[in-house]
Amino acid sequence: MAWFGRRRGSDEPTLEQLRRWHLLLLPTTVDVGQVDRLIRNRYPDARIADTRRARLGRHAAISGPHELEDDELRAVQVPAGWRTAYALEVEAEPDPDAFEDIGDPVLRAWWMRAFPRGKPFRDEGDAVDLALALARRLGGAVRAAGSGVLLEPDHDRLLDLTVWSGYWLGPDRLLELLGPVLPGAEVNLAVHGRHEAPHHDTPWSVDPLDPLGADLEHALGEPDHEIIDEVARQHDARALAGGVVLDGYALTAHGSLVVEVIQEDAVPIWVRERVSGQLLDATNPVVTYAVRWVTHDPHVLESEDPPYAVRLERERLRPQMRAAALSIAEASAGVVSDSAGFEVDRYSL
Repeated sequence: MAWFGRRRGSDEPTLEQLRRWHLLLLPTTVDVGQVDRLIRNRYPDARIADTRRARLGRHAAISGPHELEDDELRAVQVPAGWRTAYALEVEAEPDPDAFEDIGDPVLRAWWMRAFPRGKPFRDEGDAVDLALALARRLGGAVRAAGSGVLLEPDHDRLLDLTVWSGYWLGPDRLLELLGPVLPGAEVNLAVHGRHEAPHHDTPWSVDPLDPLGADLEHALGEPDHEIIDEVARQHDARALAGGVVLDGYALTAHGSLVVEVIQEDAVPIWVRERVSGQLLDATNPVVTYAVRWVTHDPHVLESEDPPYAVRLERERLRPQMRAAALSIAEASAGVVSDSAGFEVDRYSL
């Protein structure tokens, strides 16, 4: 087969193009319909199942599936065992300085090995991010162009789940609902209105919903944490006793699990379409129920090779988080997404 020749038809890329573009590699058991549905969660107008090519931006597209033969794998730098590829048709836009923004050193090395000229930026960055998210969700990998490095993300890393609904579940109702599936569940985080900071009598401002609170574990002593917890409890009591209309609250549970409940104006298009019938007005805020695991070291949540102890704890908590998301989705007629923004079938939980 000629190196630059067309492979099977006029719509197929050449081997040189497949070598020059990043490739999303997926198991042969994944059909294009599954890929299409997930891509449309981020790019609503993409229809790769119909056209075999979907635009991801002004200068980026994804095409496929392209079936690779045994004698083509080496030419396009794809390891044996992979047969189905989706090509990221985008020009390289490396940003060498972006590596400094990656806090986890293992993850930084992971990116630098695959993209020695710089972390993908702009359209290329968005396309690679999509491909890695799809690989993580569907059990695949990404072959980086140029370096030929195979990036196989941690397929079990997606742990957090979000339920989107037009219906509001109050603190008492949610606690009743989740008490049986989340040991130690209680309403004990500061309650405050949308876009409002918590009000209390201390000389500093502490928002227990702030994820940076994990860093405070290392900076503050036990007495300081007791004060912060007491501030949260006092604020809860003041808000509830005063009849304040709640726009947001949270539950905590054993294992550093948090369920945050807030109203969001900016939500994914597919979410708003699915819950619009539950809203009095299509532009009204959507209620989000975010089931999250908050670790003492946020970097381990980003790592592609977390410590074994983290993996064990993650798998121990996963059934509880899935059960919590399912309970909320059933009670609120909501739709569920993972932390990559892809829809999750509630009945698969």
